[in-house]
Amino acid sequence: MTFYVQAGDFKNLYDQWEKMLPLCFTNTVFVTPWWQQAWWQHFGVEGELRLLSVGYGDEIMGIAPLMMRKKVLSFIGDTDLFDYHDFLAFQGKEDLFFEALFDYLIKLDWERVVLTSVPQNSPTLQHFPMFAKRN
Repeated sequence: MTFYVQAGDFKNLYDQWEKMLPLCFTNTVFVTPWWQQAWWQHFGVEGELRLLSVGYGDEIMGIAPLMMRKKVLSFIGDTDLFDYHDFLAFQGKEDLFFEALFDYLIKLDWERVVLTSVPQNSPTLQHFPMFAKRN
């Protein structure tokens, strides 16, 4: 099975994002498309949007709501307005999601990755350290 990672924007991911939220580990107001889009429109001026969808065929299995600022890759938002940040991946598909995402991220031009406020027990806390060790 061939997976893809595709850069997008809020407009083309909004509906799919809303539909997939109940099927993801982290499902809080802070990871909704409307919350993240509002933050981005008001505070994201110094960054570059890296809103990535991961999927296969016509099915999206996850979204990576990221931004790049001064070669630092991070979640969209900041800890002043977001209690939680996280990647959105269908439960049970996290391994596939993170593998495809990592293969894509390693090709980007970044110097540091900063991921704050990830909920306790999130699959991100298991998978992202494996990526760091691998690369």
